[in-house]
Amino acid sequence: MGKIKPELYNKATEHLVFGKDSGRQLEDGFLDDNLKILLEQTESDASLRETLKELVEKSIAYTEETAEILDLIGSDNVVISQKDGK
Repeated sequence: MGKIKPELYNKATEHLVFGKDSGRQLEDGFLDDNLKILLEQTESDASLRETLKELVEKSIAYTEETAEILDLIGSDNVVISQKDGK
């Protein structure tokens, strides 16, 4: 992936992290296909949506506390599985 336009990065961050409606779909090529599928699944799966929200919130808290960023780029760096049907 090449350099990402700052306005696109900001729009995606507002949508994905802060839950603000971007008013349109994110541009093609910005999200990995697996991430697109995962985000689409959150529209109908509240438990998954809450799990991802918790992951993002804890990742942000970790970064703020340690000044280190979790490197989540790449396939299979984060695995989400069901536990007790959730």
